[in-house]
Amino acid sequence: MKTQSPPFENVLREPGARKNSSAENPVLVSASVQNLYGVPEHSLRLALQKFTNEPFLKTVREMVEQQMPDGISVEDLAKSVYYSRIHFFRKIKKLTGQSPSCFVRYIRLNKALELLCTTEFSISEIAYSVGFTDPKYFTRVFVWEFKKNLLN
Repeated sequence: MKTQSPPFENVLREPGARKNSSAENPVLVSASVQNLYGVPEHSLRLALQKFTNEPFLKTVREMVEQQMPDGISVEDLAKSVYYSRIHFFRKIKKLTGQSPSCFVRYIRLNKALELLCTTEFSISEIAYSVGFTDPKYFTRVFVWEFKKNLLN
C-alpha cells in the first residue's frame, strides 16, 4: 500500500529537478511548515543552498531579492553584474541548467512559498510582493512548479 506524502514535501529542491528526480540535497521547509504539513525541519531560506557556494549566483540571487517587489528584467540583471545579455544567459544556463528568467522565477516562487507558510497574507498580496504582476499567472506557475494547489 502506497503511503501518502505531505503536501509540500520536497517542494524546495534544486531548480529543474522534478518530484521523482534524484536530487542529492533537497532542501525542505522550516518548522512552521513542518507543523502545518508534516514536513521534516530544515532551512527554508530560499532553498538555494547549493547555489550559494558560487559567488556569481549568490550575487545574482541577492540582486533579485533586493529588486523583488519591483521586478528586474534579465537585461538589467545582466548589466548589474557587468555581463552582456548573451553571456549572462550562457553563464546562468551553465551553472543552474535553467534560463535566467526561469532562475529568477524560481527565486521568486521560493520566496512566495516562504511567505505563504510564515505569514497570513493573501495569495494576491504575496504574488505582488515577490514581483508578479498577475496573481492568476502566479498561481499557474506556482502549481506548475510545486505540483500543489495554493488553495489547499
